This record gives sequence, structure tokens and C-alpha cells, in this order.
Amino acid sequence: GNSVSCNAGGLHADNSYLRRFTLAHFGITDDLNVSSVQIGIQTATAPGGQQPAEMRLYLWDPATPFVWGNFTLIGSAATLVADQGLAILEVPVAATAPAGSTLVVEFFTPNGQAAGNSLFVGSNNLGQTDYTYLAAPDCGAIEPVDAGSIGAPGMHLVMNVVGELGGATWVDVPWVSEVPTTGVTLPYDAFEVDVVFDTTGLTVGECYTAALGIFHDDPGWDSPYMVPLELLSLIH
Repeated sequence: GNSVSCNAGGLHADNSYLRRFTLAHFGITDDLNVSSVQIGIQTATAPGGQQPAEMRLYLWDPATPFVWGNFTLIGSAATLVADQGLAILEVPVAATAPAGSTLVVEFFTPNGQAAGNSLFVGSNNLGQTDYTYLAAPDCGAIEPVDAGSIGAPGMHLVMNVVGELGGATWVDVPWVSEVPTTGVTLPYDAFEVDVVFDTTGLTVGECYTAALGIFHDDPGWDSPYMVPLELLSLIH
């Protein structure tokens, strides 16, 4: 019950849910080759058991207003959303976000009122890497608007971009370190790595994300094995 949409009696009009991802904020210094996007589904019901949706990827220059006219489409994929609840839907979609760019991801649900379709995206209020934006012309939001500006500040869209780094160089981020940085793990054994967060100089209220890359020679796992890291800077 955390998400809002433009709907009539729960049956949705055209709705777009967006988030932007500035690659540099994630420590990415090279191209990002996107392979899929994961989107949270709070509830999805349709008389036919499934309903259409579309995932769209854009590039956007942060020096310009956040409006449709400033987005450049670089990839899209249509999908069918089966009836489900409290789930993660993964939509395969291919595009390359160049190094230094800002990627915008849109999840679009076309008007389902005539067909009897209802869909609310998944969200929580636990922090987010950037704002959640909604656009719904039937409800007056022709351009994307921050969910907080329409009375839903706690609607933090659950959205993940999945992809590979095109020869990217791993870089240190100033707010996290690990001890030790190297070691040997014998079969069926383990050792601990301490991950230390430092909020010095960080902006209060911002959510910072990165990844801890574990480079190894185990053929059964990808190398580096990536462990997501997230830090929400707060004042107590």
C-alpha cells in the first residue's frame, strides 16, 4: 500500500515511473552495458492474467531541465506483466550508457482501464539513490514530477539496473574502506573482511551507493564478485 498511481478505481491510466542513475555516483568510470532492469511490483492484476508494459532507457544531460524533450532514447523493450504481488520483475533490455553519462530509466504502463488492468509498482520508504519521478498526463503530470511533490515523499521506487562494465577501471570511493584488502580462502573455509564507512564530508540526507569487488580465481563464480554497498547519511 505504499505506492501511488494515476488510476480510477484502481485501474490505471498511462503511468510512467522514472529514476535517474549518474554513473559517476556509483564509481563507474567506463561504459555501462545494460542487459536488464528489475522493477518492484506491489500488485498486478488483469482479467487475462497478464498486462503490457514497457521499459525505456534514456540519456539525460543534468545541465538541462528534467523533461521529456531533454531525454535521448537509447533502448526499449516491451514486456508482459503476469498477475503477481510483492515481487521483482526483471525485463531484459539492451543499451549502453557511455562513461560520464546519466542514465534515465522509465517503466511505462499503458492505460488499462478498458481492459480492467491494475498495476502498482513496488516501493518502500527506506532511502533511494535518486528521486522517484512519475508522469501521468490524465492526472496533470505531463512532465516527470518528484513523487514527494505530489504528496508521496515516502514512495521510493524499487528499481535496479543490471549490466556489465565495458572495461571499466575500479576506483576507490572516499566513504568506504575494507580490511584486509587481500587474502587466501581455502576450500570450505572463510575469513572476515571489515567494511568501514566514513561520513566525513558527506551530504546529510543523501544515499550513497557503491560496490565491493571481490577478485578471485574460483571458476564457479563471476570475478569480480560484486557486493552492493549503501550508506544513508543522517544526523541523530
